[in-house]
Amino acid sequence: MTPEDFTNRIRKFGDDLAQGQTHSVRHDELLTDGFILNNTNFRTLSELLTNSGFETFKEFHENPPNDQFFIDNTRFSTYQDMIAAASKAFVITKTRGDLTGQ
Repeated sequence: MTPEDFTNRIRKFGDDLAQGQTHSVRHDELLTDGFILNNTNFRTLSELLTNSGFETFKEFHENPPNDQFFIDNTRFSTYQDMIAAASKAFVITKTRGDLTGQ
């Protein structure tokens, strides 16, 4: 991908956001094992779910554990903080991939 192509993609993404369009990302793309390993006391999302008392991500997402769980087991204070950091990491990773053509 050329720098011009990349710039055009970023502009389109910004235009989409300005128009209220959203982009869906699966939870396993956002909360990768690498993200979980680097930012929590767990090795995988599955391990985090099990230790928080949930069987599925849907259950975890719809009714996340209390903030104390995140304070004790992650680098974050709340579920929202963890999702925000994972979203930022996702965008950075995707941007780098676009720059390198991956």
